[in-house]
Amino acid sequence: MKNEVVAADTETKDEYAGLARKEIQRFIQRSTRFEPENVSFSSDNCLDVTFEVRVRHVLQMGTNHSTYTGIVEANPGDYVVQSAGEYDATVTSLISEAVNNPNILANLAPQIVQEGYGAYRDQKKVGHYSKRVIRTYTCARCYGDGEYNCTYCNGTRKQSCSWCYGTGYQTRTITTYDSNGHAQTGHRREACMYCDTTGRMTCNTCRGRGKLTCGDCGGHGRFTNVAEAEYFLKPDYKVVSINVDDADVTYALTVRADLPTVVNSVATLLHRDVVRDEPRRCVTEQATFSTKVYKSDVTVSSETSKMVVYGNKCAIADAGTLVEQLVTPDLEALELTLLSFSIFNIKKMFGLAGAGRSFMQSEVHQQAVEHAPASFHVAADLAPLSDKLAKALQPEYLLRALLSLKQMKSAIKSTWLLLFLAITSVVLLWKGLGSNQAVDVTDLMVNGVVMVGMAWLISAMMSWCHIRWIGGKRLAKLK
Repeated sequence: MKNEVVAADTETKDEYAGLARKEIQRFIQRSTRFEPENVSFSSDNCLDVTFEVRVRHVLQMGTNHSTYTGIVEANPGDYVVQSAGEYDATVTSLISEAVNNPNILANLAPQIVQEGYGAYRDQKKVGHYSKRVIRTYTCARCYGDGEYNCTYCNGTRKQSCSWCYGTGYQTRTITTYDSNGHAQTGHRREACMYCDTTGRMTCNTCRGRGKLTCGDCGGHGRFTNVAEAEYFLKPDYKVVSINVDDADVTYALTVRADLPTVVNSVATLLHRDVVRDEPRRCVTEQATFSTKVYKSDVTVSSETSKMVVYGNKCAIADAGTLVEQLVTPDLEALELTLLSFSIFNIKKMFGLAGAGRSFMQSEVHQQAVEHAPASFHVAADLAPLSDKLAKALQPEYLLRALLSLKQMKSAIKSTWLLLFLAITSVVLLWKGLGSNQAVDVTDLMVNGVVMVGMAWLISAMMSWCHIRWIGGKRLAKLK
């Protein structure tokens, strides 16, 4: 099947190169705080690139098991079974039958064509087999009746009277007064007006029915297991050919580009085919795109490196080592401040915070912190993050930077905690020694525990505010 033939982008190379230079200038400005006028370009080159993406939509099977209360009516063609063993065996047979259904791929191919390129990014349910396996069985609690004897009255419909406690009579206290006004108290036995001296009354739990509706099956007395075979498509995107033999172009399109979304922001769709592949049980999609790639040697403040821009929206594919060279002085200043840091020196703590704030002003550092993995131990753990940042920062640099930020956070937290613990100790000492009365050791210990807890809470709040001031929400999330 053929679909979607779109004219190639007619933008000239010079126009694209101009747009790419502006994007590089903006990238360097927000990443390193250098102004655009400090950026110069040389040895630039703009390439027209055509590449082909193959998407294999692999058909996969799954089973959906559902349990319903009551009886589910079977449709024509459904398999109705009785025992649990027969149910499991029939489900296995149903899956085999659904896998070999000759119509499923024929129906899916037009659906993929209609929904367009990139409609399937992750595994997605696309339908279910027309037949089901159904098994109905009796509720184990009510044995199929939908109700059972009331557990309070045991099915007798009566319970002991709660007013006379089953005696049939109530004792009433009577107070009388003699001629001198003195009170005299007596008791009189009267027939219970609620049970009419029988000592029993209608059961409040079952309302006199003697039965309770089964809560397991909802009064239906039956359960029904229903198994359905479901179809899923799992797409696999891959660049299979590029008309330019260039490592930078290959990296931009295979690593940096998000292939399911290239039609929106990276490239222009030229041609698209969707065919069935019965032997592999998949639908294969072939899409051809055109785009532009711009390469240039970029110089900023005597530092030079190659940078690569790709796509209709001039995305940065590779920033080389330029950005890292430009922001390294900020990291070195932070590391130097950490070396001279003293945990008992409040002035140095604020100096450390200032160095950290300068470091976090570069957007590339903010992104590194925001996308940092939960745990990392060596530079190799940060290689995916380096690609995410268009290789603006190498894994070795990222490891140094993130470890330094962790040290900074720990130093700030420790300083605030020690500060408030020291204040707490002075207050407790003054309270214990400054009083002329005997010191109650128990009260002093209780007060000490409360004040230490308050000191820890206040220090945590101050640390949190301080770290937020340095790097906003990003640094606060760094573990």
